[in-house]
Amino acid sequence: MIKRILIIMLSLFLLAMISVVGMAQNDFGNYEGVTVRIGAGAFSTKSIIDAAEKWEKLTGGKIEMTEVPYGDIYEKMLSSFMMGVDAWDIVYYCSNWTLEFAEGEYIQNLEKYFANKTDTWDVLPMFQKLQYYEGERYTLMIDGDVIIGYYRKDALENPEYQAKFASEYGYPMPVPPKTWDQWLDVAKFFNGWDWDNDGELEYGTLNVYQPKNCFWGFYFALAAPFAAHPDYPGYFYFDPNTMEPLIDTEPWVKALEIYIALKDFGPPGVMNYGCGEVRGNYPAGNAALTMDWGDVGIMAQDPEKSTIKGKIGYALTPGSYEVWNPIEKKWDKYSEIQYAPHLAWGGWCAAIPSTSNVADAAWSFMNFMDTIENSMVGVTTPGAARNPYRASHLVNPDAWVNGTISYEDPIPYLQVNLLGYVHPNAQPDMMIPKAGEYTAALDRWCMRAIAGEISAEEALKEAAKEWEKITDNYGRETQKRLYRQIYGLK
Repeated sequence: MIKRILIIMLSLFLLAMISVVGMAQNDFGNYEGVTVRIGAGAFSTKSIIDAAEKWEKLTGGKIEMTEVPYGDIYEKMLSSFMMGVDAWDIVYYCSNWTLEFAEGEYIQNLEKYFANKTDTWDVLPMFQKLQYYEGERYTLMIDGDVIIGYYRKDALENPEYQAKFASEYGYPMPVPPKTWDQWLDVAKFFNGWDWDNDGELEYGTLNVYQPKNCFWGFYFALAAPFAAHPDYPGYFYFDPNTMEPLIDTEPWVKALEIYIALKDFGPPGVMNYGCGEVRGNYPAGNAALTMDWGDVGIMAQDPEKSTIKGKIGYALTPGSYEVWNPIEKKWDKYSEIQYAPHLAWGGWCAAIPSTSNVADAAWSFMNFMDTIENSMVGVTTPGAARNPYRASHLVNPDAWVNGTISYEDPIPYLQVNLLGYVHPNAQPDMMIPKAGEYTAALDRWCMRAIAGEISAEEALKEAAKEWEKITDNYGRETQKRLYRQIYGLK
């Protein structure tokens, strides 16, 4: 079924591209003497800097950029907006926050600009919808996101290691691990010995444990196959009828316990790992497994920083044979593995603050970054933190092989990303107003459990209490209406 979906989607995308060959190009205007001030979250700045130089030469305008630390993006941008500070003309941030920023009238309606944009047809539907608030567009997507799994093919496909694993664990080594129990076993097996014969110890898995640094996205991805029941859409973060948090229920506790257990199969210092550390150490050849957005895949192709080019495999994040039934409060068992890819972060997006007086120039730069040609450069550049979000990014492997850096055999990478995007049980990120506050509260309490101060169950009960307060403070009925919309519930 999934393979059939993949074939259909790829065929449709190819037909779409063929049908629009020859469409008019965007006009980026003349902005001599105009300065566009940008506030951008860490990890997203490389692509902006690269595009800025080209845009400045093309239009005569000037770009000034402020990089906001990753863990502070939401708080700094929201506080600036609420105080009416005229700090930026463009903000780059997590698309989860668009509903809140648009509802607060902190960002400008972009419909008049989209009316003249000639390449929106190519943006995948699941990312197009993230631009909207109340039927109109307020942001421009420049990224697409799904958490996927990575594994070292040279390790997991090694016949000697496969025989040793089967002897120790009583079943054939799964290539790749398809459940989280399998992932734990493989991580344990490869932890703490020199399995790539480079004279140094390697480890089982790399994960994010640093506070305020992406943890919640990976935790959501781990929890999804246990907590996102395929027959009950919307019963993931909350009960969609009451907005009661579900994060203190059994599947979420189980997921956090697994996440905590994984730290025993990482290198010394893994408790300080954020996204940057994972993306540096995995391409350097230090572990057998990891999960990340598409960034690890492209960074592993950089010969100056990677030792694993041609040795990396891709997969959906692991699934489960049992899924929590939120209605009957019990585990439903299945004969086949149930997957639930998580579209964590949703993707970086660009918006124009309501305080900006140079909106036309701001749009020009945003639009320049997002063209089919320039976006392809962005998603194929290591360290740009931009992953495929256009059809043309997924159906043109030659552009990856011949792009900014030569990607070795990109087709499996592109297929797994697309499979995650279109999976029937793919889970959106939270997206409702105050998403940043909900995830910050979850992060704080989970960090205490990871540190061993309290149990996973205790941490999630406390986080759920905070979620209740956030919901009540913003308005339970408003949150319920918006949350149900995300899942298409009436």
